[in-house]
Amino acid sequence: MTHKRAPARLPARYLVASAWIALLSLAACHTDRSTQYGSAEMPHQLDIVADEEGCPTDVRARDQSPCTSEGVEGLCVQPGDWLVWSAEDAEGFRIRFERERTPLRRDCEMATSQDPLRCQVAEDAADGVYKYSVFLLGCEEELDPRIIVRRVR
Repeated sequence: MTHKRAPARLPARYLVASAWIALLSLAACHTDRSTQYGSAEMPHQLDIVADEEGCPTDVRARDQSPCTSEGVEGLCVQPGDWLVWSAEDAEGFRIRFERERTPLRRDCEMATSQDPLRCQVAEDAADGVYKYSVFLLGCEEELDPRIIVRRVR
């Protein structure tokens, strides 16, 4: 007569630990990276492609509303939007614009918890267009002259 063996029971500690790991994994998958800077909106998004040293080589816009200023096609944002840089993956960097209450400043410098971003804003008084010049600290190249900020009249 064959005896059926009772199924082995897992210790309760193992089950609790597994449940916590599953919950944490699920939460990590659904975390919106845009909220880490206090804004759930990402109205404009650019991918910055970098070389081996981390300096930018190309910019790819992921925005449906490009604009033109002085014959230069660019990405239109509103005064009051801020540039926020964060590491994305091995292919490059991501820069996003965030709407803040603080008005646009001529010079700004900010840093993420990982790496710093320096940006300078220049105004062309003739057509009322602000232009961002964005640099990663330690890099000589300007990221992109096509990022255009239009002042609302």
